[in-house]
Amino acid sequence: RTLHLPATRIARWLRLREGQLWITADGRADGPPPEDWWLTPGQSLRVPAGTPVLAESWGAASFEMLEEPAAA
Repeated sequence: RTLHLPATRIARWLRLREGQLWITADGRADGPPPEDWWLTPGQSLRVPAGTPVLAESWGAASFEMLEEPAAA
């Protein structure tokens, strides 16, 4: 199953708890081309503001999305 995580106005961190997760970030007209990553348990990926991603697990997986704190 593929999960679409829409773009947000702030950066986020995706942290994998268990399983294996494939992540692909959509390319933006004003940014770099699309990229792919494989995450294993304990790994994290920073998702920049304005970047939508697709996530697909290989088998059962559990992850969390954390918002990056705003600069003071």
